[in-house]
Amino acid sequence: MLPETLSTDLTFLRQGEERLAIIVESVIGEKCSIVKWDLCRAVACNRAKLTHNGVAAWLEGKGPAPERVAALPGLDQQIRIQDEVAQRLKNLRVHCGALQLETIEARPVFKGDSLSDLEVERTNQAKELIENFMIVANEVTARYLEARGFPSLRRVLCSPARWSRIVELASSLGRHLPPEPDSGALEEFLPKQMKVDPIRFPDLSLSVVKLMGSGEYVVDLPGDTSPGHFGLAVKDYTHSTAPNVPKNFQLSSKSFLEVVVEVWVELKASEIFKSDTPIRPYISQF
Repeated sequence: MLPETLSTDLTFLRQGEERLAIIVESVIGEKCSIVKWDLCRAVACNRAKLTHNGVAAWLEGKGPAPERVAALPGLDQQIRIQDEVAQRLKNLRVHCGALQLETIEARPVFKGDSLSDLEVERTNQAKELIENFMIVANEVTARYLEARGFPSLRRVLCSPARWSRIVELASSLGRHLPPEPDSGALEEFLPKQMKVDPIRFPDLSLSVVKLMGSGEYVVDLPGDTSPGHFGLAVKDYTHSTAPNVPKNFQLSSKSFLEVVVEVWVELKASEIFKSDTPIRPYISQF
């Protein structure tokens, strides 16, 4: 376990407090492709502490704007633009074969120190906004390291070895899937089944997830061809920012990125100034 000061304070974006961060910058084109990207070190300040459910209710027209959204000029427009871009990114991945699955998670509710209830956590528009931007950030991180000749730890999910079992599962529900793994065909099947039987769809999703198998981490060296992630329909993917990844792994990835960014800034600055004088003492200014 990490010290509480580290896990709940120094690595946590508290409202109104500055934190050192690595910024993943990406420019999304009209067709939702990543046309420009970069990483840099910066100081970040969280201006509004928001919740998934509060933002989702507002975006989905089920509730008012959260207090901080209404209080900060321009924040509402910014979030709506981000939401529109996130939905377009999601639709593009779905078109490429990304799977839309729904699994049920229970969130414990406490009264004081006592567990009083378990509430079902379901996906919503705000969670999808974060999820789609996190996927882009992880793609950009992988590309950034590849372009600069550095290795990276990729999260990969190959074609399901138990695809025949998925085919049998679909057949038992009156659906047909091809004999060879096809993420597009599987994605076409899943939404149809969700409409037919929404109550049992989380159970179906769980079965598909188990039959697809576990993802794994592999070292990707410059020039290697990554197998990509079958479920997300992306080729370049690392786990530099994911809530379900152990914090120590995130810190290791972040530390490695900091070194790469720092070395790259030093190399570029040396090139610009055409000087052999070490500039490491000045790197913290970038």
